[in-house]
Amino acid sequence: MTYNIPNNKFVFTLHNWTPADWEHLKRFSKENEHVAYLKVAQETGSEGESPHLQGCVYFNSRTFKKQRPSAISKLLMGPNKNVCLPDPKNPGMYLKHHYHVDGMRGTLQEAADYCGAMFKEQGCKIHEQGKIPTTQQGRRTDHEEAQEKIIEAAKAGTAFDDVKLMLPRFADQSLEWMRNLYLQHRPQLENFFDHNPLYKWQKDLATYLNSKKPDPRKILFVVDIEGNLGKTKFALNAQHLIPDKDVFHCTPKDGKSLSSLVPDDGTDIFLIDSPRKVQYDLPYDFIEEVKNGFVTNTKYQCCKKEFKVPHVVVFMNSHPQFGKCILSKDRYVIIEPSLTPEERLKLEQQEEEEQDPYIQQFMERTIAWQEEREVHNEERQEERAAKRARTAQ
Repeated sequence: MTYNIPNNKFVFTLHNWTPADWEHLKRFSKENEHVAYLKVAQETGSEGESPHLQGCVYFNSRTFKKQRPSAISKLLMGPNKNVCLPDPKNPGMYLKHHYHVDGMRGTLQEAADYCGAMFKEQGCKIHEQGKIPTTQQGRRTDHEEAQEKIIEAAKAGTAFDDVKLMLPRFADQSLEWMRNLYLQHRPQLENFFDHNPLYKWQKDLATYLNSKKPDPRKILFVVDIEGNLGKTKFALNAQHLIPDKDVFHCTPKDGKSLSSLVPDDGTDIFLIDSPRKVQYDLPYDFIEEVKNGFVTNTKYQCCKKEFKVPHVVVFMNSHPQFGKCILSKDRYVIIEPSLTPEERLKLEQQEEEEQDPYIQQFMERTIAWQEEREVHNEERQEERAAKRARTAQ
């Protein structure tokens, strides 16, 4: 993927840092004439288990505009760029010591506020060099004006296609940057559970995910054979239900695509909402990697992502595959949700009230067709079973 962020501002993260890395950054920020502003904080993660340096840097030279993240990483590492450190998760193995660098998608002030913010860390060390410029060369740049328009349009709910028409030059040159900035600032979807009560199983699961520390091995499989018990609603609204945790929600695709989507610093809760069609082809290898807190991304910008072990929950309509070549026995936790009699009665009443007259006229034939197909499928299964029995003889 082409690196195409039209500015010379970067954010960076370094896990398992050493005192030499910290001292080099302090010297680099003071001695390099191209550094207009640099801020870095010694952070430890939400539970104190992931020490890392979190920072941002702004270069006053436009020559850095086209630099790739790998080049900026080497520049920040300085003499430490060739150092390899022991892998804490694999004794005897070593990891290359490098920063994860990305182009800044928000403003420099937002990035600076994020480093060592009080809501994230208490008493972490911070090094700050330079001042955040209010203007560049006495006037606003086209990029800053475009960034402001995109953020305003996203917050107002303007369709992204209309935003592209507003800024055709940036749509041609920096479409990925525009899309990421737009998605970051668009309003969150309304919380479904603000107007609908939680089922008991949803409330119990939300309480567990919010209050309990993730088990280092267990993967939760929520299996609803019948369907329509609120699995997808839970997944889509989980961030509202558990506001104090970072929640990542996705549908299962191939492992390579999913690895590129996983946040670099991981997440507290990882939810996979699996449609019926793909449940026999789940990426179990990817699910196990996420549970281990270590994912290898081989798509776009290849990298390794290490993060704290999250809760992993998979929502399904059939039981997961089982076997030594799939997952270890101790990985499985099968949750089969059900409704209380009161919840079941209320759901049936709600379905009757919400049934549109236009749809209702077709339901009798639809139900008859479903029954015909169920009988047909049962007959096919019996035929296959009989054929296997004859073959075995």
